[in-house]
Amino acid sequence: MAQPVGARGVLIRVLTMLSPLVLLAVVELGLRLAPGLDADQRIDVGPFSQIEEVTVDGVPSYRITHPSAYADRTLTFARDKAPDALRVFCLGGSASAGWPHPPLETYSAYLERALEKAYPDRRIEMINASAHGFASYRVRAVFDRVVEFDPDLVIVYSGNNEFLETRTYDTSAMARLLDRFPVKLRLVSLARRSLKRAVLSGSKLVGVSDVFWKKVKQQSLELRSDPEQFARVQAHYAESMTHMADAAAARGVPLALLTVPTNLRDWLPNVSFDGLEGAAETAWAEALRQGRRALLQRRWEEARGALERAVARNPEHAETHFWYAQSLERTGDAAGALTQYRLAKDLDYNPFRAHSAFNATVRELAAARPGRVVLVDAER
Repeated sequence: MAQPVGARGVLIRVLTMLSPLVLLAVVELGLRLAPGLDADQRIDVGPFSQIEEVTVDGVPSYRITHPSAYADRTLTFARDKAPDALRVFCLGGSASAGWPHPPLETYSAYLERALEKAYPDRRIEMINASAHGFASYRVRAVFDRVVEFDPDLVIVYSGNNEFLETRTYDTSAMARLLDRFPVKLRLVSLARRSLKRAVLSGSKLVGVSDVFWKKVKQQSLELRSDPEQFARVQAHYAESMTHMADAAAARGVPLALLTVPTNLRDWLPNVSFDGLEGAAETAWAEALRQGRRALLQRRWEEARGALERAVARNPEHAETHFWYAQSLERTGDAAGALTQYRLAKDLDYNPFRAHSAFNATVRELAAARPGRVVLVDAER
């Protein structure tokens, strides 16, 4: 008779231990049914209208109207997609829009012509809804709208503008604690909504003029120079891109993610960090001076040796990596030069090009979602 009582006691203990987890699971399920908790958890972008409803020749339509959209490329498309239409949306910033190239010399224009040849019996609707200065968190807001318009494909090409708008991420102890938990948990989303979030205007970009003035003055940006802020810029980008990938899959919308190629060889870093002092700084500066002088005098091997010493002495200095890359390229080491050029870009403390971490995120998202996300590795 003692055995059943003992077994019942063990069962009660197990249920008691599991009850908090069961309660959390029930709350999590309930929160998943609640609206609004899949919104951006890092910042609060004010409401904005990228696309407005209009009537064209009696046909209900949509028109891209946001102030940051390119006026010479304003597009109008029917609300109800025709049976023979193939509707493609291109989202991103100015690079995705094709700036500064003419409208017919953008990647979306080339793709439109290619699709017209590949599908002569279909009506191609190529809608480039990219906008000047949009970072991934703004692209995400546009994505959430366009997936409602019955797209056959959405292309996202974003990563150059993540440091453009002035903002500060919460780095409190609670924020750091929540960063350890999966973003997809609605309980985590609810908790994050109670944290301080930067508020950005929906109608215009915030602090862009200050950022460009800092480029002129060669001043570093806190979003890049502060390790905690920089980590959150990367996390924010990953969360925005993940949201789009998962939302597309949930709706059955094909999604293509592009890595972002950038000019490496011809773009000197804007701001380089120099943490050296005293004799160490003197030795590095002399090696850099010798290397650059040898480059000017076309003494490639000598330049390579001096700049290799300079990089070893100051490995965080972006511009040193750039000149070292130049010497490697001149001496026939293309692979080594590419590595150094990328380091020069990624170590820039006032960046205006997509960081390699962003492209890595895109590749990881696509690799984890075979058949749902197509990777277009434009960087390679």
